[in-house]
Amino acid sequence: GNLSNSNGAANWGGAGSATRGLFFGGSNPSNNYMNSIEYITIASAGNGLDFGDMQERSSYVCAFSSSTRAFRGGGYVGTPNPSPYTSNMLDYVQISTIGNSLDFGDLTVARYVLGACSSATRGIIPGGNGNPAELRTIDVVTMASVGNAIEFGDMMQRRWGCAASSN
Repeated sequence: GNLSNSNGAANWGGAGSATRGLFFGGSNPSNNYMNSIEYITIASAGNGLDFGDMQERSSYVCAFSSSTRAFRGGGYVGTPNPSPYTSNMLDYVQISTIGNSLDFGDLTVARYVLGACSSATRGIIPGGNGNPAELRTIDVVTMASVGNAIEFGDMMQRRWGCAASSN
């Protein structure tokens, strides 16, 4: 199937559970930043459906999930809000329902093109581009609660556009 809001969009963040895949934000070729969340049902073929809206319009976001919640973090917001164009926002949705995202807390540093992965209980968010430019920061959140990310540690080198994986 196809995503309904894509319009040539790129730079989405993806997360999911055993039953649903979710797609957060993105931007289209006209540099219009989106606040949409779409979902697919993994067990069936079909197009993406509207899940709800994120707290802000952003692209180059990270996404990660537990079996019940999906999270979107950071991003490039395209307007000086917050300045300079980067976000430190973390928001989340309950995967089994549909609706707008809720505020979870903040990253330790505003950034975009960051990586993310998760275990059953924690989300890990390494690197990104922000101020200062490329970051070494690794944040961690406990997904069952709400609250700000805390610094988990530092990567050996500054990186943005990171890929992350977990088991």
